[in-house]
Amino acid sequence: MWHWLWRQASDVSVTEIRSAPTAAEGDGGLAVRDALAGFGGQALDPFLLLHELGPLEPGEGGLSLPMHPHRGFCEVPYVKHGTIALRDHWGATAVLGRGELQCGAAGRGMEHGAGEVPAERRSQVVHAFQLWVNVPSARKMDPPSFQDVQAASLPKVRLGAPAGAEAASRGAVCSVLLGSLTGPAPASSPVQLPTDVTYVDVELPKGTAVDLELRPAHAARFVYCYRGAVCAGPVGRAGTIRDGEAARLSAAGTRLRLRAEAGGPVGLPAGVLLLTGAPLREPVFRHGPFVLSSPEDLRRAFEDLQRGDLCAPAAEYAKL
Repeated sequence: MWHWLWRQASDVSVTEIRSAPTAAEGDGGLAVRDALAGFGGQALDPFLLLHELGPLEPGEGGLSLPMHPHRGFCEVPYVKHGTIALRDHWGATAVLGRGELQCGAAGRGMEHGAGEVPAERRSQVVHAFQLWVNVPSARKMDPPSFQDVQAASLPKVRLGAPAGAEAASRGAVCSVLLGSLTGPAPASSPVQLPTDVTYVDVELPKGTAVDLELRPAHAARFVYCYRGAVCAGPVGRAGTIRDGEAARLSAAGTRLRLRAEAGGPVGLPAGVLLLTGAPLREPVFRHGPFVLSSPEDLRRAFEDLQRGDLCAPAAEYAKL
């Protein structure tokens, strides 16, 4: 029955492709690629931004970002290579290595930054991503919480490999970072946000093709290529997304075909991040590190910051 339904699925196509501009992040002017900057705010809903950091040499002691505040959304740093050390104003720290992420629900308020990595875990190169996801207005003033997720806890699904044990290593690998991957090989991340989203890291050796099922309710759909080049969409009507480019996908259809046209350096597979989500369709008032639902809420956030009342007390803080 499942295979019959899968054959009836309609194709997802590329509607536009944009190059990611480089932006300066933080007081030190750290260069990041702003992957979704070319798309309008309503088109992004419920996503807010996706930044790619590196690959770069972090310098002595590791990557450093000053403490900064947040309120009203979730932020998800994901380390592709290397190590970063995160800290918050409650004194908690987390060292994230290759394939690991942290889900931080800012809630009513928190401050965090990146600091010195322990000497035994430092790396010469860091490559990481930062995703911001909006949350429903009713959840914006929840107590803040953090969830650190090790690479071994994130499901990996292998698709598109030819038959045979040896050939299996040539298939695509889908790491489910947030939400759920549906279809013939379903898998769910241990991280579930207040917002209905899916976030998958897909690595495809050159020439490999996979079909992924997208949920109909997820009308916001994007693919960002961080390595190599990938064709997205049905054969004959696919759009090619190259390193540093993002594609917006059609809201209609449920079957997305991805095919690696070119891999990365030294034989690495092509790599893309797939983002899909159900739009919240709520007012968004955003300024700097705050994402609220009204001008009054935004003004109150800045007033709380000036008074030193932005961050929730330690009793409300949850480290999952």
